[in-house]
Amino acid sequence: MILILGCGLVSYWRFKKFSQSLSGVSLPKIEMPEMKTEEMFFPEKEGYKEFASPDGKLKLKYSANWIESDQTLLEQFNQEEVVLKEAKILFFAYQFNFESQALAFLMIEEISPEKSLDEIIKDVEKDVTEKEGELEIINSERENETALIEMKFKKKMEPNFYAKEKIFFGKEKTDLVVFTTFEKDWPKFEEEANEIFDSIQFTSNP
Repeated sequence: MILILGCGLVSYWRFKKFSQSLSGVSLPKIEMPEMKTEEMFFPEKEGYKEFASPDGKLKLKYSANWIESDQTLLEQFNQEEVVLKEAKILFFAYQFNFESQALAFLMIEEISPEKSLDEIIKDVEKDVTEKEGELEIINSERENETALIEMKFKKKMEPNFYAKEKIFFGKEKTDLVVFTTFEKDWPKFEEEANEIFDSIQFTSNP
């Protein structure tokens, strides 16, 4: 996704350079509205959107500035098992703050109900270590059928990441809500991450 964003910016600057080379050509004057680069690629949106899981048990709200992936990309993620093995991704979105150059990801997935909190942490640790990375659990707590994890991890040839994850254990499946960003950008997104987690509604019988 970072490559896609980069290609868009490169295309914009190439077009701008090309237009400057035509400055000597007499063309009809067209009044164009003044627009900043960030407004072109990442326009600010007001309001909120809501996600609801297919079974209606999990709901949450998030800012309209988040850009959701389409079904084709979700299917590709699931085939390649980009997160926990055997996990099914229900929702994936990203947000890029042009001014601060900060990027964040929001993902919702479901896994087998048999896995405990310790097993989930071990699966994450195994995935990171297999890619020659390191994992540090900042916080891990469970209350009844809900758990919260905060972690830092780094994989080979990648920057440090920070993730906050809320887990809902059920009889038929376990739901996970994961907010991830670069460790250096976590302070910029922490408030928004907390708002999303505070908006979560989970019911065992919708």
